[in-house]
Amino acid sequence: MSEPTARDDLASLIARVQQRDESAARVLVARLGPDLRRIVHSYPTLSEDSDDLMQDIFFKIFLKLSSYRGDAPLEHWASRLARYTCIDRLRRKKACP
Repeated sequence: MSEPTARDDLASLIARVQQRDESAARVLVARLGPDLRRIVHSYPTLSEDSDDLMQDIFFKIFLKLSSYRGDAPLEHWASRLARYTCIDRLRRKKACP
């Protein structure tokens, strides 16, 4: 019998998050949070509302998790969502100073 791989663990974590398992969601936030926070802080004009932005990013991640196909690492998929969310926030800030 083969041991579970990291990919199997990730698949089960995602499945549990999709079933609204709060502890699995916390694990996912802990796993992705530091990398995503670095992305948010790479946009200096957004750093003042970084907590609000992180909440928006994780909201989108949880909302769109069913569209994650697994052909790229979850971290890459989430970082792309984070970058797009930051860019959208910058556009809104520019439109409404």
